[in-house]
Amino acid sequence: MSLTGSAESRHLALAYDRIGMSNRLVGAGVALFLSVWVGWVAVVIAGVVLAGALAGVWYRRAHPDRSVASNLLQDVTLVGVILLLGGPWLVLMVSAGIFFTVQSLVLLARRQAVTVLGYALAWFTASHFMHLSFLTQATTRPVVNYLVGIVFLFVSATDALVVRRIFQEIRVRERLAIDDSERTAKLKSEFVSMVSHELRTPLTSIAGFAEALRDGWEDLTEGERGEFLSILIEQATHLNQIVEDILVVPRLEAGKLHLNLEEFELRNLALSKVAMLFPRGSRQQVAVLVPPGLRGLGDPFRFDQILRNLLENARKYGGDEIGIEAVEDGQTVVVTVWDTGPGVPPEDVERIFNHFEQLDAGDARSSTGVGLGLPIARRLAQAMGGDLWYEPNFPYGSRFNVRIPAAPPLQLAQIA
Repeated sequence: MSLTGSAESRHLALAYDRIGMSNRLVGAGVALFLSVWVGWVAVVIAGVVLAGALAGVWYRRAHPDRSVASNLLQDVTLVGVILLLGGPWLVLMVSAGIFFTVQSLVLLARRQAVTVLGYALAWFTASHFMHLSFLTQATTRPVVNYLVGIVFLFVSATDALVVRRIFQEIRVRERLAIDDSERTAKLKSEFVSMVSHELRTPLTSIAGFAEALRDGWEDLTEGERGEFLSILIEQATHLNQIVEDILVVPRLEAGKLHLNLEEFELRNLALSKVAMLFPRGSRQQVAVLVPPGLRGLGDPFRFDQILRNLLENARKYGGDEIGIEAVEDGQTVVVTVWDTGPGVPPEDVERIFNHFEQLDAGDARSSTGVGLGLPIARRLAQAMGGDLWYEPNFPYGSRFNVRIPAAPPLQLAQIA
């Protein structure tokens, strides 16, 4: 098994850095320990190993995006220098050859593995014909060969355990990434389905009534023509609101939504929005309990969008009684849209503020909408320096609270 992904390769390189440094320090310690039997030659080996460790530290700092292949090439060079000093040290050649072969085949892609092993073979061949024979006496001693074999066996086993753990971590991350990708794909599919349904409804109404006006203009009474035109305007406004909700999402995500902050009167805005969404004869009763003269500081167009989304949500789920309240709280104003519907289960409170989420999803859902109303309303409130949150209504129902900055108090002009 080999890894070729850049993220996985960097992760393996960092892990190999840790175990590689440990291996070099172990090698230097063993070399110093062998000086009891070998003498100054072992000190030379320890110096070479430590120099290799320091060179590795410098290389890691100079090349933070290196791959695990570069780390293996460093270790091959280190072993090659020792062999070049000591000649054809059979135990070191065999144990190091096995170590580099296993590491290359496990950690690298095929081409990289071939490169590393070819590089190791070149060093081993050069040491056979061009060695300086500094270590010839040391390499023939059994105690030296035993210790070298044991050290490489220990290092290989340790590295194998570390690599196994790394692979397990990578598999977990890949599984999470796949799950996240599948969830994103599912959300996109549901979003496209919901948007198609929501756009089709007003478009069908607009096309139908426009066609009726075209074909039957002379036969319709003035009242009927006015009614049809009112429906066309209403459906076109609804269509524009859907499109605006969809378009505002990427601007919010990119932080590029432009707000026109100004003072505005809350009661008039609430009354106009209720008149639009709950015409006379509606089965739902809406109470507007906003004190006259109470003003907020924000973007009135975007606050209108917040209020529209909350009222539409209450109209879909809120039962027969709906209310809008507003109170001044210090330097902020809290506007509450409440209803007497079934409310939101505690486990779903956070989910309703996620994009494209609805409590009744799929083809069997009983309500309309694309699942953007509440997330957009919260993000718009936060963009204006406030927030939006949910509370259960007493004894039943929902309360959605919007906090925005309050407008500064009006200063009365002093008459001289």
